[in-house]
Amino acid sequence: MDNEEGNEIKKPGCTFTILLFIFFYLLVRYILQVFNFYSWNGINPLKNEFSLTAIISTLPGVVAALYFAFAAIYKSLQCKIYSIAMLKYAAIYFLCNSILDIYHLEYRFLYAQLIFIVPKILFYIIFLIYLYRSKDLNTYLPKETRKAAKVHWIAMLIFLISIAPTCYITGVQFYKAYVSMPVNKNQLNLSDEELSDGLAVFSPLDSWELDTIYQEQKNVLHIFKSEENLKSYVTTLNTEYQSRIEFSALLSEFKGLSDSLYVDKLLSKDTIINENKLLYDIYKYRRTKGGIQYWTFAAMYSNDFLKTTIISCFEKDTLNKSESSVLEFMKSVDFNLEPRLKNNRMDDVND
Repeated sequence: MDNEEGNEIKKPGCTFTILLFIFFYLLVRYILQVFNFYSWNGINPLKNEFSLTAIISTLPGVVAALYFAFAAIYKSLQCKIYSIAMLKYAAIYFLCNSILDIYHLEYRFLYAQLIFIVPKILFYIIFLIYLYRSKDLNTYLPKETRKAAKVHWIAMLIFLISIAPTCYITGVQFYKAYVSMPVNKNQLNLSDEELSDGLAVFSPLDSWELDTIYQEQKNVLHIFKSEENLKSYVTTLNTEYQSRIEFSALLSEFKGLSDSLYVDKLLSKDTIINENKLLYDIYKYRRTKGGIQYWTFAAMYSNDFLKTTIISCFEKDTLNKSESSVLEFMKSVDFNLEPRLKNNRMDDVND
């Protein structure tokens, strides 16, 4: 039986009430966060590149987790014998969820985002310690009276089934991150015409001449010049940009035409190269010193790795080679470096 016998109404202690209120507030914030995420990435998902499958598979888990957490708060206020167990499961889930949020942080905004995430993690830890060790809570709902009702186990089963796809997708992302770690390019077995930035291997076109190699933090930038008034910048990022929205945000960071005036967007196209998705745009600019300059910006990401190779081409006066050069170059990009590392290790053994 629940602790509802007689006419006595039990009221939760002050500390427990405050913790429940903070937990409730964080759940509401989480709903807003989820709404913003799906509205940002999932607008018209049938036309957008964001995976509709990912939305369908993860949303039930999110809804189930929120329902379970709100039910736990409500049942706790009713002094149900299984409410504390529900609160523990809910707190553990959202603690893990907050820890996983650190994995998705952007390096540029790391400290600003940690200001919001770290307090949440600390709260869930304090909340769990309270649920397991509090004497005040033991007075409100003694441990010996707490039981797991059948409805509780059914709810837990539904909850676990619902979050299984989310756990699977998270596991896949962690695996992709592991196999996408940058390597020392000196450890790669490269042919004479191949180059590498530690994340991908590529072959410059015959007409390209390597001008400069820049190393900025973890990223390596190769700059190529051509006799055809074509200058190309190539780099690979340790992330993926699957949607047009993400591609546009990336494009805004690479604008390098400060001495030119924007005229028109000539082309916006998506295609598949070697089972990798390529997105690219072509823009026309009028140079302040006179003449026309064309800018082609392309990003190709891998389905198997958290890697995106970017090429930014500038062509003066006429638009003859940019698009064909980008497509030909991207055909040479190889994201899978493991076979090359294995060959290198075998060579070391043979030596």
